Amino acid sequence: MTRHLDGGEYPVYWRDDLVEAIPPFENRFSSYEDYATSTIDEILTDREQDASTRLTANTFETSVFHSDGGTFHRRALPRETQLAPIHGLVVHDLNGDGRPDLLLAGNDFTVRPQWGRADAEKGTVLLNEGDLRFDVRRSRESGFFAPKDVRSMTLVGSPSPLVVVGNNDAPLSAFSPLSPPQ
Repeated sequence: MTRHLDGGEYPVYWRDDLVEAIPPFENRFSSYEDYATSTIDEILTDREQDASTRLTANTFETSVFHSDGGTFHRRALPRETQLAPIHGLVVHDLNGDGRPDLLLAGNDFTVRPQWGRADAEKGTVLLNEGDLRFDVRRSRESGFFAPKDVRSMTLVGSPSPLVVVGNNDAPLSAFSPLSPPQ
């Protein structure tokens, strides 16, 4: 993985990470400084680059997509959903207005220590106002509080379903959506 900086493309991973994955790279750079100041073109030979698969990410925003006559359009969700990775999503009309609302949760506690874990997503309720506009409801308003390392979510039961949240290395959690805490 690389990033663009001052006109160059530099590796995101530290030298030790690269050497752990590909031990022969240890001999290419005699110091951490040499590695840190090298572009990916200086790290990989032409042959290695030709044999590599290159993928490009244009955005990491949590977004919704809508179809307009067979063409899909992306719209970023509100700022509150951009704080950490989203791993769980439930689409359901939570307030009975006939429009599908969104419940989102996520985080990632498994990231490398030098990057810090992504733990700012506490569970977000987005009430659909139409035209891909959403009213954000915080936990104290909605009762939906999912601060763990969320990996999945589903609705169970009817007519008043529970949101069941699957957490990595932790017990399941269950919530009654839009029921403010007592």
